[in-house]
Amino acid sequence: MWKSAPRFPRTGIPDAFESLSEYDDYLKLLVSTGCIDNAKKIWWDIRLHPFFDTIEFRICDAQSRVDDTIALAALMQAIVVKLHKLHEQNITFRNYPRRLIDENRWRASRYGLNGKLIDFGRKSEVDERELIHEMLEFVSAEVEELGVQPEIPHIEQSCAKAPGQIAN
Repeated sequence: MWKSAPRFPRTGIPDAFESLSEYDDYLKLLVSTGCIDNAKKIWWDIRLHPFFDTIEFRICDAQSRVDDTIALAALMQAIVVKLHKLHEQNITFRNYPRRLIDENRWRASRYGLNGKLIDFGRKSEVDERELIHEMLEFVSAEVEELGVQPEIPHIEQSCAKAPGQIAN
């Protein structure tokens, strides 16, 4: 019988925390029980940095091109600003279970831009490039506000490439 390797603790997509204090309580529990000696031992795909007041997007931290890294950083900044604005306006957004997010994570890893992701709101598969364009539209005002417009065409050009073609 084949059995898949177990996921290591504190990796992948984290569970949603209802508050910063819930997250802090989780960290204190792990430290006090000897699971970890500090928050740097949490290797989630996205996490609060343990020593700086920042969010780390670790899921794509191994880009081979500087242009890719800069474009992704610009996009992630805009996403964070947009979500912060929504939060400040008491606008909530859906919280999907990790098992669903993991499905899309696997699909993105397996098929890249040529694949389809599940749009959980629509309950259907959607071309990944289409979802990226929707995301860019969703954060367009924040992109402008942050002054990172020059970086976004790189993402659009990457999406426009033919299947299997690498962005230049």
